[in-house]
Amino acid sequence: MAGTKKTATPEIDTSPRFHSVKDAVRRFGGSAPWIFHKISHRSPKRNSVTSTTEEEELKQSLRRRQGARFEFEAEQVRSMTEGSRYEVAKAMLEIEKTKRSIRMAEARIAAARKMEEAARAVEAIAVAQGNATEEEEEEYDDNDNDEEEESWQTKEIQGGDSANGRVSLSQMLIGEQDLPVEKQRKRFGFIHVQIPIKKKTHPK
Repeated sequence: MAGTKKTATPEIDTSPRFHSVKDAVRRFGGSAPWIFHKISHRSPKRNSVTSTTEEEELKQSLRRRQGARFEFEAEQVRSMTEGSRYEVAKAMLEIEKTKRSIRMAEARIAAARKMEEAARAVEAIAVAQGNATEEEEEEYDDNDNDEEEESWQTKEIQGGDSANGRVSLSQMLIGEQDLPVEKQRKRFGFIHVQIPIKKKTHPK
C-alpha cells in the first residue's frame, strides 16, 4: 500500500553481558595480552612523568615550608635578640642607677659622720668652756670670800690699831708738842701745829 511509512523496529541485544574486559576485547578483536602489554608499556612513562612532577612539587612545597619555617625561626631569633638587647640595656641602666644611689648614700653617710664629729667637737668645746667657766667662777667666789675675809680682818685690825693709834698719837702729841719741827717731821711724818681755839664769850 502506497503512502505508508515503514517503521524500523529496534533490535534488542540478547547476547550475554561481558563478564570482564578480557571477554569484551576477545569479542571485538585483538588480544587482551597485547593491549595490556601496550598499556603496560605506555603507563610507566606517564607514571614516571607524573611521579617526577609530583616529586618536584613535593620538593618545592617542602622547600617553601622549610623556608617559611626558617624565616619564622629567624624572626623569632631576631625578636629574641632585640628583646635580649633591650633587657641588657635596661639592666645596665638599673645597675648605673644603683651605683649612683650607692654613691649618693655613701656621700650622705660621710657627710652625716662629719656633721656628727663636728657636733661632738662643738659639744666638747662647750663642755670644756662650761667647766672652765665654772672653775673660774668658783675661784672668783673663793677669792672674793678670801678677800672679803681678809678685808674684814684688816678692817678690824686697822680699826683697833687706829683707835689705839689715835689715843697714843694724841697722847704723844700732847706730850711732845713742844718738839722742834724737824724732830716732829722725822718722828711723825708731819708737823703738828696747834690751832688756837677761840673761846666763846657769853653776852652779859
